[in-house]
Amino acid sequence: MIFGALESPRYFQSDIEGIQWHIAELEGSRPSKPLLPVMVDPSATLTEGELERAAEAVRRILSDLASIGRYESRAAARRGRAIRTMIKMTSMNRKKKAS
Repeated sequence: MIFGALESPRYFQSDIEGIQWHIAELEGSRPSKPLLPVMVDPSATLTEGELERAAEAVRRILSDLASIGRYESRAAARRGRAIRTMIKMTSMNRKKKAS
């Protein structure tokens, strides 16, 4: 997978290694906690062709992401204006009823 995954990190290379660590814990001869896994640069695991394809995919999607961002900001502005208008109308109705 190019961009990683939503999986919890594995502390041990295999289940047997994890079991050995827990056995050592019971015997009192283990380190205080397991070593954290070393982060691997995802781009280092790709071949040259895969890297070029990934870069091209990112280039193609960037314009779509930019237009989606603009759409979202316009929609948020419209929603904000609508809420302010409703609040203004509600307060005007309350003032008229109070008079």
